[in-house]
Amino acid sequence: MDWKALRKGVKSHQLRLLLRTDPEDNAVAAEWKKLEGSWKHVHKNGSHRIKRITKNKEVLEWYDTDGKLKGTNASPMRIEIKEGVSHCYVYHPRGTYHSESKVHDGKWYEQLRGVFRNAKSAPDKFLVYERTEE
Repeated sequence: MDWKALRKGVKSHQLRLLLRTDPEDNAVAAEWKKLEGSWKHVHKNGSHRIKRITKNKEVLEWYDTDGKLKGTNASPMRIEIKEGVSHCYVYHPRGTYHSESKVHDGKWYEQLRGVFRNAKSAPDKFLVYERTEE
């Protein structure tokens, strides 16, 4: 990056460069690095879901109790950091899925949408994913 080119002159005065960061060295980029890869959540009944995350994209796959693929969906995804909390937005054809999430001790905790919508799920429920090679 050409930092000198970022300096702009205002009349005869020059603005000072007070802070500079590498575009890849920020909270959102760090969150993408944590999430990229495949994550698996197993439901109580033995069925499971896998999320395959790449920058700006989520591929969700869901499986029955026998491990048979029941469906898949690829959607654009965005991450925002608000007051230190990671917010994930996934843009599905029937609406936006918004959740708070955190990667901690090798697990991805994704809050169910009940906290943001009048949904069937309770606002304090999470899906817990573990990294997978599937």
